[in-house]
Amino acid sequence: MTLSYLDKLQEDIGKTLEKVSSREKYINNQLEHLIQEYRSAQAKLSEAKERYQQASGGVTERTRVLAEVSERITRVKQPVNG
Repeated sequence: MTLSYLDKLQEDIGKTLEKVSSREKYINNQLEHLIQEYRSAQAKLSEAKERYQQASGGVTERTRVLAEVSERITRVKQPVNG
């Protein structure tokens, strides 16, 4: 009796696992296109972030140079006390 119950239980579990596996494959196939789009968007975002960092680094350097030049101009404009 117990052996027969266990055999039936094993059979039911096997069928359930097959169904789960089949559904998993179906879902993966349905989502594959979206996953590829997501990965592509992530790559584009990463490239944009890198370009932004490069550009902002250039702006920071130019701002520093501008401040230095402005300071020099201010010194040149000051009247000489003599």
